[in-house]
Amino acid sequence: MSDEHSNLRLRLRPTFASEWPMLRDALGDQEVMLNANAVAASRDALAVRVLGQQGFKIDPVTMRLDPAMGWTQGTSGLKRGYRILASAYGRGLDFDLLGAIQWRNVSVEDRARYLANVLDFQRGHLLRETRDLLQLFSPTELTSVELGVRPTALLAPYVHVEGEDAIADQIALWQVTPQSFEGIPVELVVALGRRALEDDALIARLAAEVIGRPHAAMWVWVPGLRLKLSSVLARRVNGYRNLVRILAGSKKVKALHADFIEFLMSYEGVDEGCSGPQLGVAEEASRGAGLTIGLFYSPIAHAFVPYKVAARVVERCSSASELAEELCPCALCADLFHEGKATFNGLLLAGTPLKTKNGLSDTVVQATRDAAQMNRFHNLLARQIEVNEIRNSSASEMSDRLMRSALRLLEDRNGVLKWLGSALRRSVA
Repeated sequence: MSDEHSNLRLRLRPTFASEWPMLRDALGDQEVMLNANAVAASRDALAVRVLGQQGFKIDPVTMRLDPAMGWTQGTSGLKRGYRILASAYGRGLDFDLLGAIQWRNVSVEDRARYLANVLDFQRGHLLRETRDLLQLFSPTELTSVELGVRPTALLAPYVHVEGEDAIADQIALWQVTPQSFEGIPVELVVALGRRALEDDALIARLAAEVIGRPHAAMWVWVPGLRLKLSSVLARRVNGYRNLVRILAGSKKVKALHADFIEFLMSYEGVDEGCSGPQLGVAEEASRGAGLTIGLFYSPIAHAFVPYKVAARVVERCSSASELAEELCPCALCADLFHEGKATFNGLLLAGTPLKTKNGLSDTVVQATRDAAQMNRFHNLLARQIEVNEIRNSSASEMSDRLMRSALRLLEDRNGVLKWLGSALRRSVA
């Protein structure tokens, strides 16, 4: 077990420039991770926010440029941010980046050019493309990492690693990844497929490649990992833990997208995780895929629970202290509960029945705009509570606490994700 959990850091991931005031209100000044597509699409607004920011980095989101991943297309075609990225990253290349690129078959020269383009975008796009805002910066600030104008580090491009061919593609990119670029350190990234976590040989090969690189930091992401209790989850969590343990022996390991399970990996060596004010989104067509569904994040259950389930818990609580033990101990929930249960439900748990192909759902609602916005704020408070809990708890203390939580959930007649506590207990056992 690692003691990194005591130094665990939360790095915020704002989805929109307009969210930054909300982030500061919730958690004060924090270092942030910006998505490159947001930087490309909203550079003016983000450049103003970045000025004086404590520290920022940019996720190049290179994996997303493959349309098969489902990120690039909007209702009216290719999204503007990804169109700008494909152009910027593809300067000097004679092939289209909007597709599945077999980097293992691309020449060293073209791979190196692509790397330079990706890193240069992070280093200078905000300044180079906002000439009307340059008057806001002093000559010193223009080149100062400490003052928040330049990223504190640059992230290398990454692909979705699901098998041997994808590993070969990722290694081909790492082979031309410099340790620093224009005086700014470069950090590696790996996005590992869920099934790949069950392949011990693949994990060992990947880890060996990373350990042999001179880069100091490694960002890890497992897209789509879900906390649904099963033997498959147990195998995948074990694979995840093994990867982190191996990497932490020689690298600073960080979670590119962090939910509770990623923060629990701090007991294995993760020292930082990125998390934003995300909302639950329906994934299945039968539940209205793509819609914002009414899910409330409970740092007690460590999961999103449907508004209706949360409302039942609120209804049976007689005090804010009881609510803190059953659902959430944050200041926002306490304040709203003191205002009355109707106020709590109206501001945090309001929604309309979700329309599905089978009619109106009797269990899931579509969040109102105000409730969705309030929950984005709440999610950050809840995430900080979890991070603080992990910082101040040994692995055995956390395991015991999760076991007690699991038993309490099993006794809950309302069925608030009965399986969750056991799944989380396994991740730190």
